[in-house]
Parts: sequence; C-alpha cells; structure tokens
Amino acid sequence: MTQIDSLTRLSEIVFSIIVPSGMGEKADQKLEFTIHKFRIVNSDSHLISKEDVAARLDLSFESNNLKSKIHKHCENTIHISLLKLVEYPDTIKKNIEDIQSIGLQSLIEILNPNYIDFPTKKDFQNIDKTLEHITSLMESLMKLSFETLTDMIIISGKQKSSFEKLLKTLIIEKESEAFNSHQFIASEMYSFEDDTYDLQSIEFNAENLILETFNPEGHLSKYISDYEVREDQINMSRNILNSLENSNNSIIEAGTGTGKSIAYLLPAFLNSIKNDITTIISTNTINLQEQLLKDDIPLTLNCLKAAGIENSLIPNFSILKGKSNYLCMRRLQTMIKKEPISEEESLLLLKIVVWASQTETGDKSELNFKTKEERFMWDQISEESSGLCRTPDRKCFFKKAKETANKSKLIITNHSLLLADINSEGSTLPVYENLIIDEAHHLEDQATKSLGFEITSYSINEILEKTENPDSVIQDCIKILRPISKDRDLESLDAYLNEIKTTIPNLKENCNNLFNFDFSKSENNNFNESSRLIRITEMIRTQNWDSVEETSENILLEFNTITNVLSSISRMLESKTNQSVILNLYNDLNTLKSDYYKIADNLNEFIFEPASDSVYWVEKNQKNSTSSLFMAPIEIDEILNINLFSSKNAVILTSATLTTDESFDHIKSRLGLNTNDLYTYKSPFKYKDAALMLTPEYIPDPRDEQYLDHVCQSIEMACLGSAGRALALFTSYSSIRSVYEKLQNSLKDKNINVLAQGFSGNPQQLVNYLRKNPKTLILGTASMWEGIDLRGDSLQLLIITRLPFGVPTDPIYQARSEKYDNPFVEFAIPNAILKFKQGFGRLIRSDKDKGIFLMLDNRIKTKRYGSVFIDSLPEMSQEDYRLSEISTKIKEWLI
Repeated sequence: MTQIDSLTRLSEIVFSIIVPSGMGEKADQKLEFTIHKFRIVNSDSHLISKEDVAARLDLSFESNNLKSKIHKHCENTIHISLLKLVEYPDTIKKNIEDIQSIGLQSLIEILNPNYIDFPTKKDFQNIDKTLEHITSLMESLMKLSFETLTDMIIISGKQKSSFEKLLKTLIIEKESEAFNSHQFIASEMYSFEDDTYDLQSIEFNAENLILETFNPEGHLSKYISDYEVREDQINMSRNILNSLENSNNSIIEAGTGTGKSIAYLLPAFLNSIKNDITTIISTNTINLQEQLLKDDIPLTLNCLKAAGIENSLIPNFSILKGKSNYLCMRRLQTMIKKEPISEEESLLLLKIVVWASQTETGDKSELNFKTKEERFMWDQISEESSGLCRTPDRKCFFKKAKETANKSKLIITNHSLLLADINSEGSTLPVYENLIIDEAHHLEDQATKSLGFEITSYSINEILEKTENPDSVIQDCIKILRPISKDRDLESLDAYLNEIKTTIPNLKENCNNLFNFDFSKSENNNFNESSRLIRITEMIRTQNWDSVEETSENILLEFNTITNVLSSISRMLESKTNQSVILNLYNDLNTLKSDYYKIADNLNEFIFEPASDSVYWVEKNQKNSTSSLFMAPIEIDEILNINLFSSKNAVILTSATLTTDESFDHIKSRLGLNTNDLYTYKSPFKYKDAALMLTPEYIPDPRDEQYLDHVCQSIEMACLGSAGRALALFTSYSSIRSVYEKLQNSLKDKNINVLAQGFSGNPQQLVNYLRKNPKTLILGTASMWEGIDLRGDSLQLLIITRLPFGVPTDPIYQARSEKYDNPFVEFAIPNAILKFKQGFGRLIRSDKDKGIFLMLDNRIKTKRYGSVFIDSLPEMSQEDYRLSEISTKIKEWLI
C-alpha cells in the first residue's frame, strides 16, 4: 500500500466534512480551501489539474482570484487523492454521517486524553480549524495498534455507533500487508533496561560542593535567571547534609521562598553518591511531587553535572504512588467485555483504552479526571483491589513502578504510602535508610487517617455486588469449573450458589439495620445536631447497645458463611492455576475474601473489642440518614517513633509551618521525633514592604448573631478596594453558604464575581478561574487554607474570617484534648496557629508580590492569646480600619 493509498481514508473523511453532499453555493469556496491545504494528486502521484478537479466536481472556475489562489497553494505538502473521492460518492456520504454522529469534540477527547485546550463551537465553524482537527485525529487513529483498535471496536459496538464503522475500516487497512508488518504493530510487552548506575567510588567534598552550587557565581546561577544567594538556603542544605552523614534526626521550619526543595535534594543526592544510601522523600500533595519530579530534581541534576559529577555516578530517582493511582490492564480488559455499558461509559472507556496504549506510567494523573463518573470507573480498573495478578502477557504499570523504585536511590512518594508501609510491615516501599518528610505538618492527620478505618454502607454494598452480580468473580469461577467438574463437584457448586443466594438478602437487611440505627437516642452521647457526629463512649456501650451487638453478630456470621463458600471454590480452582485465566480468577477470589475479612475484623473491633488507645464514632449522612462507623488512634507519636523513625539512619522533617510560639515542642510531642537538631529559617521576602495587615476597629465576636453581617460588609468594601483578586478563608461550609448568598448579587452588580468552594466548583477550578478573571472573590474553606500558589497580582487580598480552632465536637479533637491538663492552651491554640500560618502563606508567594491581609476575628486583639497568633506571622505593617475607609486604604496600599 502506497502512502497515497494509506491516506485515502483520511482524505474521504476530510472531504466529506469540507464538501458535504449536495455541494451548495459555497462548494467552490470549500474546494478552494481543500486545494489550499493539500497537494492534489491521483493514485499514480501525478498532479491533477484544477480544471480536471473542477470538471469532476461540476464546479466553475470563472473567478480569476480563485484560480490564482489555487495555483499558489497547489504545492503544499500533504498528499490527498481527490480523484478517488469523486469516484466513491457513497463512501463520502457514509463518512459524513459517521463523523457527524461521533462528533469532533468526542473524537478529540477519545484520541487526545491529555488535550487541554479543547476547541470551541467557534473553532468548528472555522473550516481551517475543522480540517486541522480532523487531520490530526485521523493520523492519531491510524497510528493505533491492531489490539487497541480491536478493543475500541468492542466498546463502540455495544452502542452500535458510527465510530464502530470507522474503526472497522481502519482495521481492514491494518490487516493489509503494510500494516501487518512489524513496522506498524509493536509488542505490548515491556522490559526493563539495565539502568543501574556505576557504583565506583568518587572522592569529593560534599559541603564544598554545596557552597559552590549556591554561591553568587555557582552552579545554580547558570540555570536560574536573576539568581540571588539565600544564606538560609545554604545553611539549611549544610545542616541536612550533616544530619544525613552523621545519622541524626532534625526538624526544620523553612519559610516560603527559602528554596527548601533544592536545599534537601542536593545533600540527598550527594549522600547517595558517596555512601550508596537510599533516601525516600515524602510529600503530602501531588502538586509538590510533580514539582520535584519535573522541576527541582532536573535542576539539582544539572548542578551535579556542572560540578563535574559524571552521569554514570548520579543515582537513579523515581516516583512511587499507591496502587489506586495505576491502571490494571487485566481489569481494563474485564471492563471492556462488560455488558451492558452506557454511552457515557463507552466514551470514557474509549478514552482510557487509547491512553493505555500510549502511556508509559499508567498513572491516572495523566488523565486529569474531574467528575464522579470518571473516578468511579477508575476505581473499577485501577490496581487497587486487583489481587495478585501473575499474568505474564500484559504489562503491569504498578510492577514497573515498583521495579523502577527498587533500582532507585532517591524515591519520591506521599505520606499515605509512607504510612501504608507501616501497616504492611515494610512490604510497600523498597528498603531505605534515610527519610525526608516535606509538608511534615500534615503527617499527624495522614497517620490518623491511614492507621484508622471506616465502615460504610457503600463499602459493604461494593463487595456484595462483586459477590452476587451476573458478571461477578464467583459466576466467572462457576462458568470455568462446570465443564471440567465431576458430578459430586457440580452438586457442590450448586450448593455454594444457593448458599450465597440465601445469605445475601439477610446480610443486606442486617447491614441496613445497623447503618440506620439511631445512635442519637442514647443518653449523654455527645450528639451534635449540626455535624451529625456521635462519639461512641463507654457510657453509650452500656445503653441500648444490645440490639447493635445482635445485628453485628448476625452480620459477622453471614460474612463467615460467604467467606467459607469463597474458600471452598478457591480450593476447587487451586489445582488448575497453571492456566493464566484460572490463576487470575483464583487471585480475584482470594482478594474478595480478604475484603470480607478486613471489614469483619474492623466491625468486630468497633462493636465488641474496642481498643483503649483508639477513638470510635458514628457519622450520619445528612442526605439519607445512614451512618458510617469510624476508628482512629488517639495518639500516633509512639507508633511513628517505633515503626518509622527509630529504624532509619536519619529523619528530616520540614515545612513552612512547624513552630508555635517560636518553639518546636508541640510538633515534637505530636509526632514523636526525638531530636535537638532544630532549625528555623525565615522567609526571605520583605513583608514590611509587601504586606499590610488590617483589623477592624469594631466587629462582633464570631459567636454573635450579627457577626456574619459585619463580615459581609467588610468583605464587600475590601473587594471594591482591591477590584477583586481576593480569597476569603472560612472555617465552615455553613458560613460560606451564608456569605455567598448575601454577596453574590451585590458584588456582581459591581462587576466582581463571587465563587464559593463546594458551590461553584472544586478548589483547582476556582483558582484557575481567578487567574483568568482577576475581578473575582473566592470563598474557601478546608483545603484552600494551603496548597494554593497564586503569584503576582492574581491574589492581592487575603481575608481570614475566623481563627481556625478545631471543632470541639469532633471525636478525635475531644479524645486528644482529654490527654492535656490545659487542652485549650496546650493543644487547641498550637494547632490553630499552624493552620493560621498556612492560611496567611497564600498571600505572598514571590518577592514581587504585594497584598493586603484582612483579619476579621476580633479575638486576635481582645484575647490574651491573640498576640501569639500575630507573633507567629512575619513582621509586617499593621493598621486598624473603619468600615467607611477600608476601600481607600486598600487602594492606596496596592498602588
């Protein structure tokens, strides 16, 4: 097949869009455009005259202008056979219907899963843009492997869509001699190259190399424009090197702009080179992981090379995430074969199949999923709950990531996986000696979550669906076993199915009773009507608890019945696991059984055997009134010290917010890291010139009924002064709702948009909107107190409406407060200060930023502890304001 012939299908699609059937008045214009874009040839690669084309299409070339344009553009590069198109008008007509039915937007989403700048309706009205997109899409389709196209046909065939016809045509071309060659069909297998680095010894002075890197004319200055030396960055890097080389633990607070990432990456690499040491760097957010991987590590490596360290001596690095982040190819194939499937699922699955054929990592972050439907499908095809897959004929992204990590000397991971390594007794992460924890102020919360559990009606319904559905693993096992089983075994299979069939309805009824039990009826139960949180105390367990125990006992018995059936079927499969299909079913069956065991163990602990060092509570869903059961460890310091810190050569904790009242005592006691190597490096930004703190002369106490009205007035007047560019931080969604309802219309009349977290979109969507539309006020809570990086004039007004104290009715907060003699001073205030500092950190993100910090909680001035909050911030200008003058003050400061 020649290049001309292989592009025939593309030409048919392109021409069917450009010259629709009927070819009305504008046909000559569209033909002009076609010739403008393509060189016109016949199947023998001879140039076709414009007159020949005109005759075949029955078009007129009377216009001299048209003739000159055609002549001018006839020599363009892409070949297309218009002659063949004219000879097959039926094919053209069919393809018009195909493309119109599929839709260009859908095709772009399917074939370019990472496409960011999606075309608009206006783009599709532009014939140049339309052809450009179609050309690109068809070229992408033609590059797909035979296997991928086959999967896509199976998916689209379930909807009887026009896409199926299009794909089948391409399959025919793929099956031809040219496309069947090894040149076009690449193997789906993968192999790991031997990329271990040279371990030959190298002599260098690591501390001198750090100084050479950070000096004014040093290695770093070659890669950063307008580079400025930061003494604190140099000192931080030297102290980390000292800790790594001498096996010491250290805690380091480094303010925004210190450059802490490079400060710990450089000594980590140098220590690995010199001592063949493996270091894990753990972060809380994906954003920081991506920054390290794409920006900071390459920059560090450039500095090492500039210092004369050869490539062969530089250690490998990698990123390792939890199993839920990786695609499982076997589960994807199961989903492809699933019946029935909706049109939305079909389009999403087509997108994933195309991406799966192109990705090297299988990491879901490449897909940028946003909707619940997308995340739900991902849960069904991710490596999480995939079992022990040993099928050798498909690539395994998680296995590849783990093997890459095993060969690396510097591994980027997250707090969740770091803590999962504790639960798995060290089988989750590769063996490592040194640990650097960035965003360390999150470690306690992540440990609390990872070392606890939750039991929800959703989690139980999920494993019941895997048990009883027609396409469940049990049904698949039965289908495999029936043809190869003896009569006695067939009777056993029928008995197993019958046992499942009779047990599940009873199990569902008991679970429904448990999750709908009204725990709030118990006396003295600390029930909070607004939060729907009920802490399960010893007092509650002595009142009205018999019915809960009886229901739970029944659930555990029914779980036991199902796991016995699963074990019996598993034993029948065991002798036949030499076949890959049966081996995978066997592994899936045992994974399902493990899921039952895990829930049963957690339920038994919650109801019958609560631990004295844990807190238990029930949370009611306000929409459907069903309950979820939770457990968390009350203290995590001893757990972290014994199972994590004490087993490492050196542990470094770092963050921009670790001290309270200029002391590390709080974070040391909460996390359990014993060290006297404590360092504080302040932000290099000149806050006296960059930030102005404003507090109202009068505002009611936050507990006053008039408080929110005053908050709304202050926010509105402040936003007029800053022309938007504002972020207001709250401590509850109910406050956001009230302020949003009051300000939305009043500020809109003044050309300022008001967006609220949870109402107008997720945090990332809101931040992106603010970047593009500065005349905007964002109302945020929870996650928006940190992790937002708005540099320049995108954010010039930061408002904190209330000091961020913990919620007194929160069960974890209650249980931990009870451990202190003076819980407010020793626990509540230090925690609130750390969050307060994080919130303030959103305002000034670079040395060129300038902004206003508006504090709307009068307790910062009226309470004795208020000064501790103010002292925790960088030194800046401070003023009181009257409501009537706030707009003018802000305007004048920002000029």
